[in-house]
Amino acid sequence: MLQRCSEVQHWVGTELLLCESLGKRAHLLKKLIKIAAICKQNQDMLSFYAVVIGLNNAAISRLRLTWEKLPGKFKNLFRKFENLTDPCRNHKTYREVLAKMKPPLIPFVPLILKDLTFLHEGSKTLLDGLVNMEKLVSPQCLHGTGPQWWRSPLARPWSGRSSGPGAGKPQSEQPPPTKTPARGDIWLGSKVPQVPPWRPGSPFCSG
Repeated sequence: MLQRCSEVQHWVGTELLLCESLGKRAHLLKKLIKIAAICKQNQDMLSFYAVVIGLNNAAISRLRLTWEKLPGKFKNLFRKFENLTDPCRNHKTYREVLAKMKPPLIPFVPLILKDLTFLHEGSKTLLDGLVNMEKLVSPQCLHGTGPQWWRSPLARPWSGRSSGPGAGKPQSEQPPPTKTPARGDIWLGSKVPQVPPWRPGSPFCSG
């Protein structure tokens, strides 16, 4: 997971730097900011961080003409993303936003590892020959909601872009799902044949 996050960061910068045309580069920058917004909307904070960190790379930040060509709406949106990923005060802004999110979600894993490492290195397991229970309980206090982040089902809101029967209608107007007919129900204009239960010695049994 961490390797994938690093790969996305490098992918963002590489794709932008491979664009030789200023117009195409500005269009791609706009699209990448949209991708970050979608990741945040879907509460995939790991991918969100990967895209934003990739855009904050020094090689991308110094593309002055490209950033100037970006519409003001996307400039303001990216500033908000920068504020959210600001590490000041131990990622205070991000932690507050994360606390308000409802599962399922994907947190920024490197920050969790940082907290656990600090806890492990900053306190002793044994104090005066006794087990330091505060240290053992603290990981659960820090990230006790972890299991709930992925155990809750992912309920995607209707976007109006679905295909198939009932496409383009709200969920309340969608046709009911096709029900598999039970024995004796009408199926394509005829009844499902009644199959007698199997009994020992039945001719349908070869053994």
